Amino acid sequence: MKIGVFSILSKISIHMLRHYDEIDLLKPAEVDQFTNYRYYSENQLPIANRIQALKDMGFALTLIKEIISKCDSDLKLKEYLIEQANQQRKEIIAMQQRLLLTENTINSLNSKTVLPQCNIIKKEIPARMVVSHRGKIQQRSREGVLWEKLAQETTQSNVLSLL
Repeated sequence: MKIGVFSILSKISIHMLRHYDEIDLLKPAEVDQFTNYRYYSENQLPIANRIQALKDMGFALTLIKEIISKCDSDLKLKEYLIEQANQQRKEIIAMQQRLLLTENTINSLNSKTVLPQCNIIKKEIPARMVVSHRGKIQQRSREGVLWEKLAQETTQSNVLSLL
C-alpha cells in the first residue's frame, strides 16, 4: 500500500514515516527505484502500532528502535515494560520527596518564625544496629549520668558480643 494509505491506517503522519525510514525504525516494505515512492505492507501495521504505543509511553525513538530489535516476543516486551514501570515508580517516589521538600521549604519561608541559618541535608545510610538510653536530666552538665547508665546497660545485656 502507498505511504498515504499506510499513514491513515497507522495514524502516523507521512512526514514521521519518512523519518522512521531515515532512522531505520520502520523501513518501507518496498521503495520504487524510479519514483522513490514508499510502499508498506499490512504486516507492518502491528509494528507501527507498537511504535505509537511506546511513543505514547514516553520512550524516545532511539530507545523504541532498541526495544523493537531486542524484544522480539511479547514476553520479552512485557518483561522490559515491567522493569521500566518499576523504574518509573522509583522516579515518582523520588520526585514526590523532592516536591515535599520544596513545599516544606516554601511553608517555612512563609511562616513568621525566624529560622536559624543552617543547611539541612537528608542522607540515607545502610541499616545498622543502634543502642540507646533515654532519660531526663535537669542540666546539660549532668549528661555524663546518662552515658554511665548506657554503658551499664550495654555491659549487662552483653550488647558488644552481638555486634
